[in-house]
Amino acid sequence: MLKRRLWFEIFLIVLLLGLAVLSAFYFYPFASQVPHRDSGIYLYIGSELLKGKTIYSEVWEHKPPFIFYINALGLLLGCGSPWGVWGIEIAFLFLTLLISYLAMRKSLGAVIAFLLSTAAFLAVYLYMSGNFTE
Repeated sequence: MLKRRLWFEIFLIVLLLGLAVLSAFYFYPFASQVPHRDSGIYLYIGSELLKGKTIYSEVWEHKPPFIFYINALGLLLGCGSPWGVWGIEIAFLFLTLLISYLAMRKSLGAVIAFLLSTAAFLAVYLYMSGNFTE
């Protein structure tokens, strides 16, 4: 019985991963050749950081620095292309889904936690429209 329950939970987690990946196809780099206004500035500053420039003195934007370093890491992983940032976005989307599922699972049960995590994600996803670099 315990083994069957474990496999069921693994199945639900794989479904959450599938949801994150499928939702990320809405904003993958081939679908949006020109980045969104916010995404574009974050990519630009991330690329400038990789060139060795200093944030807030040589390159400036009013956002906190963490977002720029994430974009710089994505550009580094993607060899200068936005595909690395896209991969990091998928990882963060999945982590968000996984953490919400695991937080609710103990008190609500696996199926209800899965449904609530999915519903909350899809509601926010429809609102954000794929601009997840923030």
